[in-house]
Amino acid sequence: MTKITYPTGGYTYFEYEAPKVLMKDPAAYRAVSLEAYCSYKGLIPDTRLCDNKSIGPEIDEEGNVSSPPSQTININVNVTSNANVNHHYRIYLKVQDVIESTEDVSYFVLAPDITSYSRAFSFNLLEDHLYNIKLEIEPDPESQMDPCFVYAEATFGYSVNDNLIPGDGLGIRIKRLLDYSSIISTPIIKRYYYTSAENINNDNFGTTPPFNTKKYAYCTNHTIQCESYENASGNIGYINYYTIAHLQSTTLNFLFPTTEDFNPYQNVTISYGDDNFKLGGIQKDFKIIGSGYPTTIIFDENLNTAPKSLFEYYRDNYDMYNSILRKETVFKNLNSSLYKIKETEYDYSISEKYCPNTIIKRAVEVIDYTPPTYRTLVGLYIGYFRTYSLKLYLNRIITKDYIDPVPFIGKVDESSYKKIVSVTQMKYSGCVGLPTETYNIINNNEKVIKAKVYYPFNASCLDLESSDCNNYSRMFISHMLSIPTQTEKFVSYYGSLPEIDELGDSIITDSIDNQLLYKKLSTQRTVFGSNLLPKKIQMSFEENPLEDKVYCNYYDNKGNPLEIVKKDDISTIYIWGYKQTQPIAKIENASYSKVYIENSQIIGSLQTLSDKDINQTTENILKNSLNALRDLFPEAMITTYTYDLPYGVSSITDLNGRTTYYLYDGFGRLKEVRDHDNNIIKQTEYHYGD
Repeated sequence: MTKITYPTGGYTYFEYEAPKVLMKDPAAYRAVSLEAYCSYKGLIPDTRLCDNKSIGPEIDEEGNVSSPPSQTININVNVTSNANVNHHYRIYLKVQDVIESTEDVSYFVLAPDITSYSRAFSFNLLEDHLYNIKLEIEPDPESQMDPCFVYAEATFGYSVNDNLIPGDGLGIRIKRLLDYSSIISTPIIKRYYYTSAENINNDNFGTTPPFNTKKYAYCTNHTIQCESYENASGNIGYINYYTIAHLQSTTLNFLFPTTEDFNPYQNVTISYGDDNFKLGGIQKDFKIIGSGYPTTIIFDENLNTAPKSLFEYYRDNYDMYNSILRKETVFKNLNSSLYKIKETEYDYSISEKYCPNTIIKRAVEVIDYTPPTYRTLVGLYIGYFRTYSLKLYLNRIITKDYIDPVPFIGKVDESSYKKIVSVTQMKYSGCVGLPTETYNIINNNEKVIKAKVYYPFNASCLDLESSDCNNYSRMFISHMLSIPTQTEKFVSYYGSLPEIDELGDSIITDSIDNQLLYKKLSTQRTVFGSNLLPKKIQMSFEENPLEDKVYCNYYDNKGNPLEIVKKDDISTIYIWGYKQTQPIAKIENASYSKVYIENSQIIGSLQTLSDKDINQTTENILKNSLNALRDLFPEAMITTYTYDLPYGVSSITDLNGRTTYYLYDGFGRLKEVRDHDNNIIKQTEYHYGD
């Protein structure tokens, strides 16, 4: 996509670039292939039962010694054989650390009727160590009179240094946006940099580590080695094969990075006006979170025992919250230098909930190699794997508005700069993302505003009828969890609190909260009816009991209120149009029956006209029809509305019949406000401040 044209005449151009990726230097990579084979019917002219490769310090042409850095070497072994191979053939992979005089030996056994094998091994190479890696075939001594065809290959690679060089990665990313409000307008330019403002001139800015897509699921094959026992038929040899399925926790794995995957951008900086922050800019810093791998279980030879090894490489799914916004900094350009004018920081925490039981069972039947029949191995897994959920909580928001602009680039001691610091701190005790207590502090002004919020899961039923209280339970069952049912506000004064300039421990800890003497300011409670919509609103000040203040008597089928009555006051009727999305009339001092029952046809025709409002002509027809309501209800106070959707209201006609008009620019932003006589009373121009 290169251009978007808006219905109002504005348009946006998009420019793209290739993402920059830090790639391993191809000159620093060594690919290795080891081969071993046994001859069979002349297909291979000779037999080579082993092959090896030494890895360690190297001497270049100038006599400089270098050693490969520490890294994990992944070795893939592929074997092909004829169908009649004796199952006592073994394939060995031996890794000898010459410096430590140790050797790690892995092997697997070939079997009849299987002609292809694939195995994966790995070892940790340590810097300044010398290794000898050997691939070896061990034939069955009893079958050498008729040798079998076996070909084995081990492939792997390693890096001789850690050098990373920048290059173009796969895909594209936004480079620049040009917004035009009309054909002849000057564009608003937004230039995107995928790094911090401080590193834009760095040669490697906006680069990420190499991208390594992980598999959704993969399998590894394993063998329980040969054993034998005697029965009535004589000696029976058997060998058991089994496969472990390694399952990733999501089929969208490539979107969620691990420590070896690509990382999303930690910083994105936007320049306004041009490429050099002519009109300032904004920098967004994101939290980067990685995940692990699935749990791998290997059973002992005694299949009735617990697993022999449990590798804790399960995917923890922390990266489902990857790239959450951590900090946002707004800055301006003063004499070609950047200065902070506002900064907002976000503090999060993630809690874990585990399902504690892991039950895995495996049933196996022995393979009987007694001629002439060969029974097949039968295996069954029954397992309840450990699962758990993660919950993300926003604990605190710190906002700094700088009265004295602070230099943005480099480390600066902000203590001498004037600023207003405000903190919002949340506490939770129930559903995720629904704070039950909120604290607001501004610049250590010795005052804390505390709000306690109640939801359907912890609603207060004090002095409520049982039916009203039951509606809270119905809301909970209906998953209407995020609707506040009651809010209490308190104020307290304190001598001193911890500094709030930096993120750290909570400002209002439980101990501080218990020491503060709070005074209640107000309470507001919403009581819901049988339709689970607000029935009435109760309020009180300080410690006084709650009193009914507002009644919501009628709703339409979309949940829009039709009649609202304040206690000891007149009722207000709302007429909803534009397919029941916007109020087109507010009628005060009229009853529901007078409007919606006695004049139902007139109200229906007004709603139909609003549904057909698509241009200035249809809007004028609607406006004139709405004005006729004033004659229909002479004792009422009527305000009417028309809209330029999806942007906003286009006209408001007040109680006296005078209309105010609202006009929008090519991007749907409010441009002008005109009075009844078409005079401009407010005009808005949009630009990014310099």
